[in-house]
Amino acid sequence: RLSAALAAVSLCLLAPAVRAEILVNNVWVRATVPGADSGAGYLTITNTGTEARSLLRLTSTVSDTVTIHQSSIDAQGMARMWPVAKLEIRPGETVKFEPNGRHLMFTALAAPFRVGETVPVTFQFDRGSEPVTARLAVRPLVDDAPTAGAPAHNH
Repeated sequence: RLSAALAAVSLCLLAPAVRAEILVNNVWVRATVPGADSGAGYLTITNTGTEARSLLRLTSTVSDTVTIHQSSIDAQGMARMWPVAKLEIRPGETVKFEPNGRHLMFTALAAPFRVGETVPVTFQFDRGSEPVTARLAVRPLVDDAPTAGAPAHNH
């Protein structure tokens, strides 16, 4: 029995480690004002695998829906935003979600996003991939906004 147990442990040690092929990093959302019904999130998604992966679904407990949107500003300064129907990430590719570009759009928020909190999002990819859940840190609505307790600047 002991030799069978040792053999089983040895096989476990020799087995390749299971590794996530989809990495979600640099995750954050902007704080929202009270009463806002939508919010935006930013991150990077990297496919470290050998096959392309398509994002099938996004879910969060803080909003009714989470979708991908693209925004841009044209030469005249007009901002546009539209939903992205499909996101495929090729092997070795990193896709960035940034302000004024591709981003997550949270709609019908249950509560405002407050600095210091996190926003959970689950990413479901194709081909039976395990879901990836990330907790997006809430940053100030304005990048250089003072933090709580910081002295105000009166100019």
